[in-house]
Amino acid sequence: MTSVSSPSSVGPAAPSKIDIVLAIALSVFVYALSTRIIDPGADVETGGVVAGSLAVLMTLPVAVRRQWAFQAAAFVAAADWVNGLAFPDFVRCGPGLPAVFLIAYSCGLRLDKRSGRIGLLLCAVGVVGQAQYDQALGLSALVLILPLTVGAWGTGRLVLRRQESSVALAASNAELRVQREANARLAVAADREAVAGDLDSFLHEQIGGIAARAAEGSDALAHDPEAARRALEDIEESGRSTLNQMRSVVGSLKESPDGPQPVLAQLSELVARAAVADARLDVEGDPRQLPAGIELSGYRIVEHLLTAMSEDRRSKVKVTVTFGDDALELAISGSARGEAARTALAAAKERVALHGGTLTSTTRLGRADVHARLPLPSGV
Repeated sequence: MTSVSSPSSVGPAAPSKIDIVLAIALSVFVYALSTRIIDPGADVETGGVVAGSLAVLMTLPVAVRRQWAFQAAAFVAAADWVNGLAFPDFVRCGPGLPAVFLIAYSCGLRLDKRSGRIGLLLCAVGVVGQAQYDQALGLSALVLILPLTVGAWGTGRLVLRRQESSVALAASNAELRVQREANARLAVAADREAVAGDLDSFLHEQIGGIAARAAEGSDALAHDPEAARRALEDIEESGRSTLNQMRSVVGSLKESPDGPQPVLAQLSELVARAAVADARLDVEGDPRQLPAGIELSGYRIVEHLLTAMSEDRRSKVKVTVTFGDDALELAISGSARGEAARTALAAAKERVALHGGTLTSTTRLGRADVHARLPLPSGV
C-alpha cells in the first residue's frame, strides 16, 4: 500500500514530540517547585507528593494543545484555581504561565472565531487564578500577564489568517488554471466547428462539380468519346483533390494534446498538489499498467472528484485506488462543496459511462463518499 499526504495546518492525530517534551519539562519544573515549598509544620512527604501531583495538572495539557486546544484551556483554567485553593501561597508561575501562553496561542491558531475567544477567556481565567494565589505574582501582575496572554492568542490568530490566505490563494490559482484550460478547450472547439462548416461547404461545391462533369461525360459518351474521357479524367482529378483535402481537414480535427496524457502512476502528484488541506492516497491490489483509455479516465475521475471536496483547512480527503482482477475501483471520501460537488460528480459520471462502469455517491452530515468502478477488458 502506498500513501501520500499533502501538507496540512490541522494538528496531527497524535501529540507532537515537541509538545510532549515541553509538557514533561514544565511538569518536572512545577513538581519540583511544589514539593520544596511546604509548610514546615505539615507532613512534608505526603504534602509534597499531593501538592506536586496536583501542580502537574497545570502543565500536562500542553502535550495535547494542538489536538484539543479548547479542552486544554478549560482544563488548565480549572487546574490553576484548584491548585490555588488547595495550596495557596505556593510559587508555580514559572512553569504555569508558559503553559497558559502556549495553550492561548493554540486557541488562536486551531479554533474558529467563537471557540477561540472562549478559549482565550478560559486562559485569562487561569491566569487570574495564578495571580490570585501565587506568592511571586499578586493581582497587580495581571497588568502585564493578561496582555501577554492576549498577545499569544493574537499571534496564533495572525498565523491562522496567513494560512487561510495561503489556502485561498492556492484555490484561486487552481480555479484560474481550470478556467484557462476551459477557455482553451472552448476556443479549440470553436475553431473545429468553423473548420467543419468550411468542410461542409467545400464538399457541397466539389461533389456538385463532380456530378456536373459526370452528367457531361454521360451525354458525350455516345457521340464524343474523347470528351467523355476528358470528363472522367476531370472527375478522377477532382475526386483525388477532394479526398486529399478531407484528409487534411480531418487530421486537423483530431485531438492532439500538447503533452503525454496523464496516467494512474501520476495520481500521487495530483493528490499532493490538491488544494484540500489534508489529502491522502492509498493504492491497493496489484498495481499495473492498464489500457490507455482506462488510465486516462481513472486519472480524470480522481481529478474531478478532488475538486468536489472542501478546501477547508480542517478537512481531510482520502483517495483509494484498487487494482482488481476485472475492474479498477476508485473511492474518494471527504467534505463536499455543494454546487461544485454536483458539477464534478456529473463530469466524473460521464467519464465512467464511457467505459460502461458505475458511480455511486452518498452524503451524510456534510461528508461525501464516492465510489467509481471501471470494468477491465479480459486478460488485462
